[in-house]
Amino acid sequence: MLFAKILPKKFSSRLFLMTFIAGLIPIIVFTVLINIYGSRIQNEITRIIEEGYRQDMWHSEMMLREMGEASIYGRAVEMAQQLDMIIESVPWMTVADLQKDIKFRELAVQNISQTGYTYLFESKTGMVRFHRDRRLENKNLRRIFGDLPEFQAILARSLRGPSPANGYYQLKAGDGHIMKRFIYIIPLNHMTADDVRMSVAATVNIEDFSTPLQRSQEIHSTTKKYLTNALNRVTQSLRHSGLLFMGIGILTVSALAFFMGVFSSRAVTRLREATARINQGDFSGPVKVSASGEVATLVEDFNKMVDQLATTTVSKQLLEASEARLKIANSELRKEIAERERTEKELATEKERLNVTLRSIGDGVITADSTGRIVLINNAAEQLTGWRQEEATGHDLWEVFRTDGETPHISVIGGKGPQGGQKEFEASLNRKVLVSRDRTERIIAETRSPICDKEGNTLGTVIVFRDITHQKKVEEELLNARKLESLGVLAGGIAHDFNNLLAVVLGNISFAKMFIRPEEKVFDRLSEAEKACLRGKDLTYQLLAFARGGEPLRTVSHIGRLIEDSTRSCLTESKVDAVFSFHEDLLPVKIDEEQMRQVILRMVDNADEAMEGKGILRIGAENTTIDPGSPLTVKPGEYVHIFIQDEGPGIAEEDLQRIFDPYFTKKQMGHQKGTGLGLSICYSIIKDHGGVITVESETGKGTTFHIYLPAVTEEAHQEAADAAQSSGEIQTGRGGKGKLLFMDDDEGVRDVIVEILIHLGYDVQFARDGLEAIEQYRAASKSGRPFDVVIADLTVPEGMGGKELIKQLHKIDPRVRAIISSGYSNDPVLDNFRKHGFQGVVAKPYKIEELCTILEEVMNNVRTQVS
Repeated sequence: MLFAKILPKKFSSRLFLMTFIAGLIPIIVFTVLINIYGSRIQNEITRIIEEGYRQDMWHSEMMLREMGEASIYGRAVEMAQQLDMIIESVPWMTVADLQKDIKFRELAVQNISQTGYTYLFESKTGMVRFHRDRRLENKNLRRIFGDLPEFQAILARSLRGPSPANGYYQLKAGDGHIMKRFIYIIPLNHMTADDVRMSVAATVNIEDFSTPLQRSQEIHSTTKKYLTNALNRVTQSLRHSGLLFMGIGILTVSALAFFMGVFSSRAVTRLREATARINQGDFSGPVKVSASGEVATLVEDFNKMVDQLATTTVSKQLLEASEARLKIANSELRKEIAERERTEKELATEKERLNVTLRSIGDGVITADSTGRIVLINNAAEQLTGWRQEEATGHDLWEVFRTDGETPHISVIGGKGPQGGQKEFEASLNRKVLVSRDRTERIIAETRSPICDKEGNTLGTVIVFRDITHQKKVEEELLNARKLESLGVLAGGIAHDFNNLLAVVLGNISFAKMFIRPEEKVFDRLSEAEKACLRGKDLTYQLLAFARGGEPLRTVSHIGRLIEDSTRSCLTESKVDAVFSFHEDLLPVKIDEEQMRQVILRMVDNADEAMEGKGILRIGAENTTIDPGSPLTVKPGEYVHIFIQDEGPGIAEEDLQRIFDPYFTKKQMGHQKGTGLGLSICYSIIKDHGGVITVESETGKGTTFHIYLPAVTEEAHQEAADAAQSSGEIQTGRGGKGKLLFMDDDEGVRDVIVEILIHLGYDVQFARDGLEAIEQYRAASKSGRPFDVVIADLTVPEGMGGKELIKQLHKIDPRVRAIISSGYSNDPVLDNFRKHGFQGVVAKPYKIEELCTILEEVMNNVRTQVS
């Protein structure tokens, strides 16, 4: 009874108070629970984060180590393959030769990541041969790492047999820090010329692998801190927000309860107001009353009456409301139409922009749908395939994009992406031969990628490709040049040694002829032997055309007469008719006429054999300009273009790529049949002249060779002619007086030449190399009887040669007079001997008359200066 007295008298107030009290109960419960379980939730979340991080760190560390080991393994295998290729290509080089090769050292010693590097050691002995710390080279790994048992175990496994070995070992750094390193050792397949097999060792500090983990730990600490702070803020925010919203909710519900009470008590009043509206023709809606009992029954009956009246009476208000709704719907429809038109316009603009972009790029682009039908093809693809856009659209992809070696079916897989379980496309770059519509073949590089929607469904494929035929041709020409360069090194060495041998033979023959009268029969035999030696000199001259260290002895010449004379000489006994065509103002070229004559003779002889001694051979020359964008691998400028066109059966397409390779021939090997060196020699000679030689041929229609030689101006030609005229006539002699110093590393050459010069009346001393010659020259100068002339060999394999000797002698005596001699008869120093400080030059092998002539000329210059 007391509680009933406390409650308000009005129903609405009572309802408000009871609702408010009921709302305070969940607020109290919420506050207690969030204080109890908030800290527990926070600790549990922190524990889950730490546990997940430890598992992720463990898996990440294992994965990074595996990736690092795979990277080191790949790097070591790649280096081993490259080094094997180099050692295989230079079988004559020893370990010492390779240590002198800068490019080989750069390839053998490389850095890996931050602390890693590679080095080479002998597979059997463990002797280090290439290391970034050259102080460790030529030292044994057992001694270098003797106190590292883990490393010694890995090294022992590597030395036991030709198989890879790897593992971890600990190394103490200079600051005392213990580093753990990983090493991978793989032996090479090929051995050097001195039968040494080397192994590649790639080593790296494993801290390089764990650097991302350290960064991850820092990020985790920061993230954990942020998450903890965020969780605290969320808990506090939840507590405050919960109390706030619950309080607002209680007040709101209480207010609603108050108004509901008021509303329930005013049911009769609203019925009266509704009756008044109906009298005025307003049937806007039924009366809503939350009361029960008779009042509710009364309201329901009243609402039924209003519904019956609304169906039979036209309401002005309902018509106006309907009209307003129609206007709103019409306005929204107009907005939707305008938005759709704007979207369609933007799509059309974007499509046009895409078409313009695809048609302007240089790469070919073809797109196909999921059934393999072509949807789009740009201008570059039209030119490469021979199909126009309107022709190709709708055709199968394999009909338009046909490549050699590919089956005539390209499946474009549709369906789901990774979630669907079907096969996905992977972008790949391949080189293939594209066969166009007119059967033209081009080498292309292509990339294929899938076209997918947002859900991962494959809608089709896109192919991007480009023509790399010219790039491939340039790569093959460079490879061919490297092959010829390697062969040239061998040819140059053989020619040099053979010239020294001929010098000994020719010198002894000349010396023997001095003691025999010309009318004696043996004199003629010695003369024939002398001529044979000189013919051998011509043979070495051809070999020296291959030598990498030699250059042609060039003179400015008009090549037209040389071409015509050489051709007619070669076709003397042939029925082939030569037709010549030379430009009237053909520019001169700076050439070695003897070498160029060999080129023309070889080319014409090959054409004569191809035409089987009958037909017309067209030969000509014209001036041409090579622009920077030309596919020819020469410098831009003015050139003389020589062409030799035959009517033979042509050259097979598969042979054109190897036509200039050494020892490549379709003839039978043997004497006067074919050696495979003819076109290789021509290629080398033209290359040494700064030019290029190319070939084009079609089976059944003949072959045309094109030669491009750098042209020179008429002024250069006139200067060369004036220089030759000013050199004067050479006088010969058979004897002389003077003190000579003869330096040559070949004992046979040294003995015979010194003996001949002494016989002719000269005071001669000899030296074996440049250092010995310097000592003798210095001693003679101090004694007051200096040497009048020094004769020096240009090349001394294991000592100082003539080029360095003359520099040192000029420091001792600026007026020194010297003659240079060499078995490399086409060495650039011989061609420009005066620029290097020499007064005369003689190429081995030489007749004694040639040497005496040069000596007499130099001695006369000495006497003239003295007088």
